[in-house]
Amino acid sequence: MAPLLRRTSGGSSLETLARLFVLGVPVPLSQSRRAGVPHSWLRPDGYGVAAAVRLSPVVHDGVEVLVAHDPGGVDPDRLLGVGAASRTLAAATPRHDVGRTLDLGTGSGVQALLAQRHSSTVVATDANPRSAAYTRLGAALAGTSLDVREGDLLQPVTGELFDLVVSNPPS
Repeated sequence: MAPLLRRTSGGSSLETLARLFVLGVPVPLSQSRRAGVPHSWLRPDGYGVAAAVRLSPVVHDGVEVLVAHDPGGVDPDRLLGVGAASRTLAAATPRHDVGRTLDLGTGSGVQALLAQRHSSTVVATDANPRSAAYTRLGAALAGTSLDVREGDLLQPVTGELFDLVVSNPPS
């Protein structure tokens, strides 16, 4: 990580954003203000401020997406980033063109974001409102939109049909 820290030490807005949201490194409050980071996206840290959300790049089969998730820590309610189970599911998911895909219990939205490349429509559901918000953020960062619905399991899509369903439930 040291080379990345050196490459982002200049204090420009882009370097500040990279330190906060990709590297997870705190910055002085004044630096975050100069970069135009909304206060609601930050949390106090001993050094200054840290990002309240992390962005992790995920590359699968030539497709790169940014996935929003909670920073690391011991909070059991935090929304995890992309781990081994998510990567395994991404590798096992058929990637032929389909009409409608459902990402059931979307979490950070990585499966829904990857499914956009081969689906006419992607619907992502989750009971956690923060999860839905992070999935929408990931879609916005990808320059697209997803049909993200809040609700328990299949309740948000009652009566609808899908060509492909993916789900990576929490353990």
